[in-house]
Amino acid sequence: MTQTELQQADLNHRNRIAFIALTASSFISVASVIVLDLVKGSGKWVMLAFAVVLIATLAFMYFRKVGATWFPYVSICGSAATTIYLMLSQETITNFFSVYYLLAISVIYMRWKPVILGLVLGLFTNLYVYIAQGDKIKLDGLSADVGMAVFIYFGLVAALMIALVSAGNYFARQTETMRAQSEALTKQQSEQKEQLLAHAELLAVNLRQITDASEANQASFREMAVAFQEIAAGANTQAISTSDISRLVQETHERLQHMNDSLELLETQSENANGSASSGGEKMDELYTTIKHFQESIGEMSGQMASLDGVIREVTAFTESITRIASETNLLALNASIEAARAGESGRGFAVVAGEVRKLAELSAGTADAISEQLEEMKAQADRSRSLMHGIGAQMDSSNRITTDTRQSFAAVRATVEQLAASLSQYRQSVSVIRDASLSIESATENVASVSQESSATLEQLSATIASLSEQNEITLKKIKETSGSLQTIVG
Repeated sequence: MTQTELQQADLNHRNRIAFIALTASSFISVASVIVLDLVKGSGKWVMLAFAVVLIATLAFMYFRKVGATWFPYVSICGSAATTIYLMLSQETITNFFSVYYLLAISVIYMRWKPVILGLVLGLFTNLYVYIAQGDKIKLDGLSADVGMAVFIYFGLVAALMIALVSAGNYFARQTETMRAQSEALTKQQSEQKEQLLAHAELLAVNLRQITDASEANQASFREMAVAFQEIAAGANTQAISTSDISRLVQETHERLQHMNDSLELLETQSENANGSASSGGEKMDELYTTIKHFQESIGEMSGQMASLDGVIREVTAFTESITRIASETNLLALNASIEAARAGESGRGFAVVAGEVRKLAELSAGTADAISEQLEEMKAQADRSRSLMHGIGAQMDSSNRITTDTRQSFAAVRATVEQLAASLSQYRQSVSVIRDASLSIESATENVASVSQESSATLEQLSATIASLSEQNEITLKKIKETSGSLQTIVG
């Protein structure tokens, strides 16, 4: 609520208290006047009407929210009018005390204007009672010092009211200042809370990014650990390989020395090889001529094998005819035997002849079958021989080509041997240079082996460091996730 709203609410609250107090006091005053007959004649009804009008006016202003700022003055003036009417209706010492009720109504608001109005009206009321009704009050047997005491008490009450209002206003100002400070502090806290939530949200986003980056770093650490292990293994392998290389270089140096000696021998042997190559070329010429003649003989034999295959086919056809004739003869002999059996004794001789013919037909069929089998085997052998001759012919063609290539190779060998003889001297010089270089390589490989061993040890240390960093990163990542969860809870 704003300051104006708070002041309006406070005024409404004080108006309600004043309204209740005036209503109650008016009811009591009217009741006492009517019951005790303090006011004679029609004055009591006038007072009743006045009280009703005052209460109705205040009720209208209070419940309708009309003239809330004028409510204090209306209530004080109405209370003063009621008090003055009672004073005019009865002249007693109690008129002095009616003023304090007026002061009580004015002090409800704890503001200077209502209080001053109440004090002024109270002072004039007391002066009126003291001046206008003083003689009648003395007739009642009271001392004149009572009036002075009333004014002294009134002054004390007025001083107390002024002090009370001053203190109340001071406390009101302090309260207002504290309220303003509280509102400012609340606003500042609200702004700080919003800023804190904004920073917390930003921090949560950053933590999520850091979490993602940490997870990526964790994966990178794992990959680096694996890579360093592989590199360390490679470095160990390299160190071993370097040692092997050093050993091989030393062996190479020794072999180069042997090679130098061998080159001298090779130079001598190359001259002999040149002569051998010339002789081999001549032999290959003779071999080429021999293979050529043999190839021609193979061709003639292949032709004869083809002719033999044709003859075998013709003989096979003849044996098939013989087999068919023997089968028919066997059938005829069987029929003749049947007819001879029907003829009885007269056909017995014919039956014997038919049996012999049948045996001869069976023998002819068996012989024809045997011949067919032999011919099939001869045909198969002829086919194999022909295939073999074709294979031999192909091999002879290949041998002929090889012989031709070999003749050309011998010619190339002769040329190469001549070039080799010319190059051997250069090779001997190069081998000497290489032998000297191998000594330098041997020294360098020893240094490389030493460096590889040191690198392997360093890589093992790096691998251990990466493993430690990976563990620390896992712990940090866990803490970051916990913090991110807490921030998400704060952000809501």
